[in-house]
Amino acid sequence: MSRLRRKLGFAHRHLWQSDKTYRLAFLAGPALLSGVLAACALWGLTGQGGSAGPGSPAPWAPASPSGPNFHDAEHPVALAPLRPLPGPDQQASFRTGWLVSNRRLTVDASADANVHSESLGAYHHDGATLTMQEMIEHGPRDGLFAATAAGLWRVEQPGHYEVSVRLTRPAGESAACITRLAFGTKPVFREEQLGMSDDFDRTYGPEHVLLRPGLYPILVAFSCWSGARMSSGGEVTVLVQKPDGASAQPVAADQIIVPLIGR
Repeated sequence: MSRLRRKLGFAHRHLWQSDKTYRLAFLAGPALLSGVLAACALWGLTGQGGSAGPGSPAPWAPASPSGPNFHDAEHPVALAPLRPLPGPDQQASFRTGWLVSNRRLTVDASADANVHSESLGAYHHDGATLTMQEMIEHGPRDGLFAATAAGLWRVEQPGHYEVSVRLTRPAGESAACITRLAFGTKPVFREEQLGMSDDFDRTYGPEHVLLRPGLYPILVAFSCWSGARMSSGGEVTVLVQKPDGASAQPVAADQIIVPLIGR
């Protein structure tokens, strides 16, 4: 038992020192920790799950926008929340926005992009849109990388929701972009666009889901590059259509939250 305790203590210290997502989830309590780690392991965001050890590609789902991971309006998937909505006495333990980690990106001989598990730095982001400009400002000076944004979507009204991601990029140098989405620990799509030089505007999805009030993990990955360097100009926006039937809108800034460190 003491040997197991020492191993668990070592793993905890390593994750606490090396991964901000783990620190955020740990301080928020066991239920959130297990859910966030499950989502992160599924998408290779911590390097602790599957084959995504340090330096190896993350196990991104091999799904396309027209693939079976999308559920249509006639067959929405019912998902359970990771945890209940925070009560009045728990509001101070969270802040609005996403936790964004930059991850090393490699492109193989067949032009397939792989997002690796090790973090190159993390920062908070407010709002529904991730931009290449902000990513580059927070990222390393050399090499390719992708931003992986993780948060908890605060759903207050039960019903049928649609979740999609819009990728836009103005005309410019020829570049490639990846866009990926996971929701409620479920991989939804993986998309890669090559040779983008004209104006580009495409919405992937929507994924149709039946939700009840609570907190749901949502993860987005994004990057644009040209050759061996990052390419500015592109951005992705998370869109949500609520049960009231209104058209899809960028997810409200106060609807994505993350636990605060030290609370």
